[in-house]
Amino acid sequence: MFTNAIPKNLYPLLSDYAKILIPSFITYLVTKYSLNRPHKYEIRNKQFNLVYLPLYRLTKQLLTPERYKENISIYIRKVDKIIYKNYQYVFPKTLKLYERLKKRIEKR
Repeated sequence: MFTNAIPKNLYPLLSDYAKILIPSFITYLVTKYSLNRPHKYEIRNKQFNLVYLPLYRLTKQLLTPERYKENISIYIRKVDKIIYKNYQYVFPKTLKLYERLKKRIEKR
């Protein structure tokens, strides 16, 4: 059915186009993937090192059950600094949770 729609004299021409277009498209896809991949890794690495690891360390250091009430204001100040400096790397959900935490602390 498909072979009857294309004249036989166009087969070499179509074959030449296919030899150019198919590898070009595959190269485009591979290049696009390889260029985006390191960028995503770099962003996640910065998120971890600049935001989430310092937040984890700060939480473990200051918010112990024994000294929670004493250190909460220091903790809030330091977390504000971390978020302010690295706002572009903080997930929106983290910001919402942090705001909820601050509101609950203010209510006490």
